[in-house]
Amino acid sequence: MELLEREEHLRRLDAALAQAALGRGRLFAISGEAGAGKTTLIEAFSSGQAAANIYRGACENLSTPEPLLPLRDIARAGDTQLDLSKGNVAAFENLLSMLGHGTKPALLIVEDVHWADAATLDMIRFLARRIAGVKALVLVTYRDDEVGARSPLRDALKQIPLKLHHSRRGGSKRGPRLC
Repeated sequence: MELLEREEHLRRLDAALAQAALGRGRLFAISGEAGAGKTTLIEAFSSGQAAANIYRGACENLSTPEPLLPLRDIARAGDTQLDLSKGNVAAFENLLSMLGHGTKPALLIVEDVHWADAATLDMIRFLARRIAGVKALVLVTYRDDEVGARSPLRDALKQIPLKLHHSRRGGSKRGPRLC
């Protein structure tokens, strides 16, 4: 599938993964309304990344959110030694260690964080503060039209260190935005 008007997005993601391969990890938040192409952008980017270890998880719109559901998705995929049994901080440390292990950079994709539980938002905060020295690129997606001014996600994103938070935006009005 050919993406229209997404060359700049793909170029920025490629550059971020290249920096991650050098041990300069990054975290990108990809926002847009439903149907804006966030998942399509991530699929196009990740499908060409044979030189990366790719891990995927997603949040769901559940009445009672499951804590750390994205990490449970990753653990269920089976190619990891991700241990979620010893508490949240231990799980975050285990995830960070997993992302930094190996010769290839890691690509962690967490989709739909507008539905994230508090523990998953804590995971994003934890990673954002520690990813800079790790060979990993973390991509989180969210629907910006579902995130109000008092949203816990908005608060979590404000806490991302400025050197990791890219504020330049691109794409069409309806297209995904990288920040």
